[in-house]
Amino acid sequence: MEKTILLIAFITIGLIGFYQLKAFYTGIIYTTLGLYCFAVSNNKLAVNGILSLGYASGNVTYNLGFTSGAASASGIYWGLGVGSRYYFTEKLDAFAELGIGGSDYSNLSVGAAFKF
Repeated sequence: MEKTILLIAFITIGLIGFYQLKAFYTGIIYTTLGLYCFAVSNNKLAVNGILSLGYASGNVTYNLGFTSGAASASGIYWGLGVGSRYYFTEKLDAFAELGIGGSDYSNLSVGAAFKF
């Protein structure tokens, strides 16, 4: 059984606008993920535990006609999760991850990953 520890860092920058409500959100999220992976089933299936730590900062402005304003927030967050990957080839896999806490792993995520 092969075991791997990965450390991944990424930055997410977002801009969301709701024209009818005249509300706009901007945010920056920096996240570092630690994944402890181990292979099962002939190295095609991998199971991992996920620990994330990050910093998020966001701003919102709104004008609803009868009221308007702005707000901002920032802070450090954490998350825990579990996941699984199935490797179709060395460069293509499908994954599912479920987690709690934090800004990035508080939901179910499914998708495909490509290695270039």
